[in-house]
Amino acid sequence: MGKMLQLKVLSLSNNLLREEDSFPSDISELPSLRYLYLSSNRLSYFPLPLAGITSLTGLDLQNNYLSSIPDDIKLFQRLSELYLHHNNLTELPPGLGRLSGLEWLALDNNRLQTLPMSMLSLPLRTLKLSVHKNWFLGQQEEGTVLFLNLDANLPQQRPMAHHTVFKRYVLPCNIKRET
Repeated sequence: MGKMLQLKVLSLSNNLLREEDSFPSDISELPSLRYLYLSSNRLSYFPLPLAGITSLTGLDLQNNYLSSIPDDIKLFQRLSELYLHHNNLTELPPGLGRLSGLEWLALDNNRLQTLPMSMLSLPLRTLKLSVHKNWFLGQQEEGTVLFLNLDANLPQQRPMAHHTVFKRYVLPCNIKRET
């Protein structure tokens, strides 16, 4: 695969890929790769070979079994689109908030209860954040998100009052402070 030096888009979706299977380790040798589609596989953790592909502007890991994302996600500084919906994520790393070029972040249908405080420092002038169908419950923090989808979140103890969902772009979720 490392001989395809001009390859810009690679789709490995719907291949039942797992980490222990032969995930292409030479994928990091694609210097022109901009979009990588790994949706609808069986990935349960972030594939290590991806760490070397800092040229990516789009990464689609939706519909897998990911339970966490490494803090090294901050190395993907060119990333403008990140699709992590339909996974098993329970928390996000602080490094996610350091992706200054991020414009679209899809976190729908996970098990998130908090967002890292670092996400509030993102330049949110064009960020589209979608976090519906998670388990948010708790304090509300103000943000400046331009598009926010919080439909059908699953509170763990008490139903969320419908009128509190949108009020000047208020995020009805816990913002986790990094230590």
